[in-house]
Amino acid sequence: MNVDYGKTLDSTIIERGLRSLNPDLHFDLAAAIGQVHPYIMDRQGVYYKGKHICAMDRGPVPEYKIWDVKKTQVPVQWAEADKDDVSIRYHVIPPTHPHYADLYEIARQGKHNELCILSTGKLVRTQCFGYRPWKNRVIRCGWRHTFERLLAAQIPGITRESLGRMFGVDMYKFPVGPPDEVIEAIWAE
Repeated sequence: MNVDYGKTLDSTIIERGLRSLNPDLHFDLAAAIGQVHPYIMDRQGVYYKGKHICAMDRGPVPEYKIWDVKKTQVPVQWAEADKDDVSIRYHVIPPTHPHYADLYEIARQGKHNELCILSTGKLVRTQCFGYRPWKNRVIRCGWRHTFERLLAAQIPGITRESLGRMFGVDMYKFPVGPPDEVIEAIWAE
């Protein structure tokens, strides 16, 4: 599978370009003062007048984020309930629940697949969980993330226009998708 990570920029070119837009920007302060963090080999900090603004990748920086993926249990549809890696869990809804009477009636009438009444008379909500690939953590931030964070910090000399000219990129291109994915594409480190 060919994955397109967009236009790649080298971190030294990004540093040099950003410093020319604002000489008060500096990089990798943690390493310079002997602080070690878990991702120091892959990332560095971007600082403005000593204040940490965001993380930036080291070496070749992809345009977009790259996520580590791991298999984890997540909610799945009932249509997958009979698969080998799917389990069904339930939790008891206590009579003190504000909508207990309504939920009990819905379960009694069989109007909702996830609500049922056990032989003991307890009302339960059931849900299917299966092991699926899931985003774990960001392993590469991407230069769009770094630039968007710098823009949000309103650093003098850093504008969409100045970044576009300096690096030959379209800074008006914006991630698309549901709101949670757009936020994740820009802010997650």
